[in-house]
Amino acid sequence: MNWEILKGLFGLAEGPGAEPAAPLAPGSLRLYLFCGSFESEAAARAYCLEAPNPDLPEPFTNDLPEAFIDTDFVDVSYGDARQSALKDYFHADLAEDLLEQQAGSNTLVIVVEEAFGGFPFRVHDTPSLTYMGRFETDLNKRCT
Repeated sequence: MNWEILKGLFGLAEGPGAEPAAPLAPGSLRLYLFCGSFESEAAARAYCLEAPNPDLPEPFTNDLPEAFIDTDFVDVSYGDARQSALKDYFHADLAEDLLEQQAGSNTLVIVVEEAFGGFPFRVHDTPSLTYMGRFETDLNKRCT
C-alpha cells in the first residue's frame, strides 16, 4: 500500500502546520497538552479513551481528523490529579504555571508523541478541549 492511499484513508495532515516526527534525544518526550471541563472524570475519560463502537474512533480522535491517536499514549487527569500529572513530566515551577493556564478547567489531557504512530499530524482545539501546546521534556531533568 502506498503513502498516498494511507493519507487518503486516514486523512493524514501534510503541509503547513503538520507536526514533524523529528527524533528526540534519549530520555526525552514530546508532549501535547489539552485542557477542558467535563461533568465528571468518567465523562472526560469517555471522550478521550472510549470509542462509541469498535468501528468508530474515540470522540477526541474524531475531533482531530488530521491525527491518528493511539490512546495507549494518552493520559487523562481530572481535578486535583492534574497537578501530580504535570509534576510527573515537568519541574515544579512549570507545572504550576501550566496548572494556572488551565483556569476554569478541571481536566488535563497529555498526549505523548508516540500516540501519533510516526504519521504526520495536526492538532488544535476541539469542541471539548483547548490545545495548550507542544512541550519537550527530559524526564531526568524535567525541562521544557
